[in-house]
Amino acid sequence: MASLLNWFGGASKPAAPAAPPGRCLKRVARDVATIRRDHATNLFAEQREAVATTVDCVVCGPEGTPYYGGLFHFRVEHPHSYPVENPTCTNLTTGQGRVGFNPNLYRTGKVCMSILGTWVGPGWNPSHSLSSVLLSIQSLMNDQPYCNEPGREGVARDDPNNKAYDAFLKYATLKFACVDVLDPAKTSAEPLPPAAKRFCAERFLERYDKIIEMVDAEIKAGTSGRLKDPSRASALGLGPVDYKGLRVDLAKRKVEAEKLLETEDDDDEEEPAAEAKEEPSTPPREAP
Repeated sequence: MASLLNWFGGASKPAAPAAPPGRCLKRVARDVATIRRDHATNLFAEQREAVATTVDCVVCGPEGTPYYGGLFHFRVEHPHSYPVENPTCTNLTTGQGRVGFNPNLYRTGKVCMSILGTWVGPGWNPSHSLSSVLLSIQSLMNDQPYCNEPGREGVARDDPNNKAYDAFLKYATLKFACVDVLDPAKTSAEPLPPAAKRFCAERFLERYDKIIEMVDAEIKAGTSGRLKDPSRASALGLGPVDYKGLRVDLAKRKVEAEKLLETEDDDDEEEPAAEAKEEPSTPPREAP
C-alpha cells in the first residue's frame, strides 16, 4: 500500500523536526556564557555545533573530597520549552559503565536530582539555569558522598563502608575521570570538544602537584587489593589497585597536556601573521 501511495504521490515525507524557538536558544547561550564568565576555574560548558540546545559540560571534582583531580563530562539537553521546563542531564564519565560515582550518579549515566525531575524534592523553576544544574552536581561531590543516600545521613566518618566508598571513589576518579579523560588515544562516542580538552588540560596541570602528592601517599601507605563500591551490591569491581602504574600514567598525561597547550598557543600566535599577509597592500601615492 505504501508503495502505491508513493507512486501516486499520496505519501508525504516525514516532517523535519521543528527548530528550537529563539527564546530557548538565547537562554541556553546566555547560560553557557555565564558559566564561562563566572565559573571558569571549576566548570566548563559549550554548545554543540550540530544541536545548539545540547551542551557539553565539565565539572571539576572539589578539593578535599574523593573526587579531587576528576574532570567529569556531562551532556545536558534542553527542551524547546526551556527554561519553563527542565533540561535532562547524562554523566558520560562512568568508566565505560563500570562506575556510579555517587549514590545520585549511576553507572548508566543517569543523574538523580530533584531539579531535573529524577529525584524527590523541590523541582525545576524558570529561575534555575545550567549553572544551577552543574553546581548542584558539584555539591553532590562532597567529602562524605556515601551519606548522600537516604538513610545513611548519620553514618560516622570512620564507618568501614564509608571509608571503603571513599577509597573506591578516589581511585576510580583518578583512573577514569582523570587519566582516561585526558588520554588522547581513548575513543568515545561523544568525545570532548577541543575547547573542553583545553579546559581539562589546564585544570589538570594546575592540580597536578597535589594529585601526585595524593597518589604518593597511597603508595607509601601500601594501598592495594581490589576495590568495589560497597553501596551497591551489583556494582562492578575496579580490578587490582595499582597506584604506581597510575602515577606513571599521570606523568604521561602531564606531558601530553603541556604539548596540547603549547601547540594551541603556537597556533594562536601564527594567526595574526597569516591575517596580515592577506591584507591588500596600500598602493603608493602618485606625485602631484
